[in-house]
Amino acid sequence: MPGALTETAFSISRGLSLDIGYGRLRGRDLQRPFHGVRANGVDLTQLRERCRALTVVFESHHAVSHLSGAELLGMPLPQDASADDPIEVVSLRGRDGMRRRGVTGRSTRLDLPTRRTSGVRVVAPADIWCQLADPRIQPITPEPVDSVRETFLRLALTAGGLPEPVVQPKVATAMGDRHADLGYRDARLLLEYLGDAHRTSRRRWLEDLTRVQLFKDAGWDVMMIGAADLEPDPAPLVERVRRALARRHPRS
Repeated sequence: MPGALTETAFSISRGLSLDIGYGRLRGRDLQRPFHGVRANGVDLTQLRERCRALTVVFESHHAVSHLSGAELLGMPLPQDASADDPIEVVSLRGRDGMRRRGVTGRSTRLDLPTRRTSGVRVVAPADIWCQLADPRIQPITPEPVDSVRETFLRLALTAGGLPEPVVQPKVATAMGDRHADLGYRDARLLLEYLGDAHRTSRRRWLEDLTRVQLFKDAGWDVMMIGAADLEPDPAPLVERVRRALARRHPRS
C-alpha cells in the first residue's frame, strides 16, 4: 500500500484514484469498518478512530451527533460507548440520513453549528446537550423538566464540577407549595430559567414576579438565568453558582 494509506482509513474511491486495483482493496489484511471504507493499521476499538474512518465518506451535511458526539467532546455520560455501538450521525438541512451498517443516521431540517475535534465534524456542544435531553431521541434518565434548556443548565452545572441540583424542588411559601426549576436545598438556592415565553407573555411575567418574591420571602436565594448565560460558554454562569453556594451555609 502507498505510504499515504498506512495507519489510516480511506475511501475505496480514493484508493482507486491512487491506482490501487479492486483486488488489492479486497485484501484480507485491510480492515472494513464501513461500506465503501478501508483501513490499514487503525485501532477500530476506539470511538475516535472509528469516527475518523467514517468521515472519509462524509459529505458537507454530515456531523457526528448525540451520544457519539458527546463522547468525542468529552461530555459526562452515564457510561462509555463500546466498540459495538453504532456511530450516531445527523444529516443537516433536511438531507437524507446516512444509511450504513454500524451507523445510526438521523436527519434534521436545521443547519446546526458544528466544530471539528481530532479531524471529525461534530455537532456543537449546546445542541448535543439538547439532543441528549430530548426523550424522543435518546433518553438517558427520566428528567421531569419543562424544557431542554433546563436540562442543558443542569448538565452544564454538573460538567463544571458542581453538585447536581434537584429538579423541580418543592418550596413551602406563604401562598402554598411552589416548585422552582432547579435548586440546592442545603444552600437554599433556587435556579430559575427564563425562556422567551417568560418575556413575551405578560401573564407569565407577572406570575414569575410573584413566585420569585414568594421564594425570597420563604428564605431562599433565587438566581435568574437566561439563554445568554448558557451560550456560547456556560463557564461564567457555573462560577456564579459556585460562589453563591459558597456564600450560603447549610441550614437545618
